[in-house]
Amino acid sequence: MCSMDGTVNKNNFKLLLYGVIVFIIAFLALNNSAHNEQSVVMSLVEAINKEESPSHVAFYSYPSTCEQDSKNHHGYSQSLWDNFLKANEHKNGPIQLFSLKGVANTVKWEDNIQIYDTEGGSKLFRTSNKNLIQLSRVGFNEDKTEALICLEPGWRGMLFHLRKQDGGWVIIRESQAWIS
Repeated sequence: MCSMDGTVNKNNFKLLLYGVIVFIIAFLALNNSAHNEQSVVMSLVEAINKEESPSHVAFYSYPSTCEQDSKNHHGYSQSLWDNFLKANEHKNGPIQLFSLKGVANTVKWEDNIQIYDTEGGSKLFRTSNKNLIQLSRVGFNEDKTEALICLEPGWRGMLFHLRKQDGGWVIIRESQAWIS
């Protein structure tokens, strides 16, 4: 980077500066995506807390397509549906529910959950005194103005379609995906 006389090589400096700028842009893009996902989850949990006592519910996250195949049976925009399926590939892991601390009970996937595989391959989740609600990963449309998330309290699966309005997320549609 420095020449023999101690001056900085302009090309090396430009390359370093370019690398720093690319890193900052990538970091901000990833951070914004995680922020959008946390905002959607917070909006959905706040809506649920209005209907059910927060002390009786515990949320955990695990990628889930709400037992839906790749066909868009509910008529969502194709980009929203495709991104929802992609977000919920099992390699992606769960949502970090740190934004819910102090707002709702959360359970880490690894902690305090007994998982039973039934003959059909589905799972039953139990805790001692809470209704467990599984939250999937969030899929967004291309311009990040609509979101799709699956909520599974154990006996059914619901898809929630949200739209960004006035800086927050509003539920615009609920679709039952499955029921047992």
